[in-house]
Amino acid sequence: GKILRNGHLQVFDLNNNLAMEETGSVWYDPISGTFNGNIGLLTADGNSILPLPPGTYILNAKIDGFLWKRIPGIWSISAGEHLSTPFVTLVPGDTNDDNELSLLDYTRILYCYSGAKCGYNEREDFNNDGEVDEQDLNLFYSGLAKRQGD
Repeated sequence: GKILRNGHLQVFDLNNNLAMEETGSVWYDPISGTFNGNIGLLTADGNSILPLPPGTYILNAKIDGFLWKRIPGIWSISAGEHLSTPFVTLVPGDTNDDNELSLLDYTRILYCYSGAKCGYNEREDFNNDGEVDEQDLNLFYSGLAKRQGD
């Protein structure tokens, strides 16, 4: 089956005030190694479901267990418009969703990696292979160069 995660989108006005935040399901494609999905600014028939007036905005995206990432560009949003954003590379390792990689995240990964009965938790399985292992630990190490999300 598909591996689903929570995807999040933040919309900021040009004064960096949060205009809205929305959550939706994204799915992992193991062939491309990417997550894809639609996060509900619009209903299926294209009608706005949120009180977001047409305007110019800045967008941030994340998936549970990853840092927030600013989507490049300034986005003009019109009523009923469907936006397609470019792919962005997210930094894995934020197991407690505080938007930084810290000793707490490292400890949670090591605890699951050590064989402890922590149960499967997708927040520590960054490569989506169904287990927390050395590959996930290496992805965390590579993310330490970034440390904090956008």
